[in-house]
Amino acid sequence: MESFLHTEFFTTLIYTWSQWVIKLSISVLYYRIFSTEKPRKILRWIIIWFVVYGVVNCITPIFCCIPVRKFWDHDTPGYCIEWGYLHYTLSAINIANDFLLLLFPIPILVKLNVSARVRVILVVTLTCGLVYYSPLWQQNVQITDDSTGLQLRLS
Repeated sequence: MESFLHTEFFTTLIYTWSQWVIKLSISVLYYRIFSTEKPRKILRWIIIWFVVYGVVNCITPIFCCIPVRKFWDHDTPGYCIEWGYLHYTLSAINIANDFLLLLFPIPILVKLNVSARVRVILVVTLTCGLVYYSPLWQQNVQITDDSTGLQLRLS
């Protein structure tokens, strides 16, 4: 069990960091694509938000247990915060960030001075990420976190 938790700890760090870098790179791509001042101003705030959230999201798993070793070795004296609540909170914010990135370019693309066909192709191309979330709308899921007793019902 200790080796599994040790692996989970480092996998969480790598996964969190990679998501952060992907979101920042997409934001910077949008910044380069949209040349007018209004979208760029909004994107600067989005990038600042992603940097702050990313730092918090990357540091939190490291310090959720003091000492860090307690995360994978429960016999080590120390303290761990409730990982379940933290995990659900950070995940909800992460999903909201994903939707922000997916939906941000749509109003700008709709106003482009190009044919309707080109606009539709651009919007569909940039919102292909919604396919990732489509299973959430198709199933009725009830999740109970055994460590916290927290229940989520997704309908």
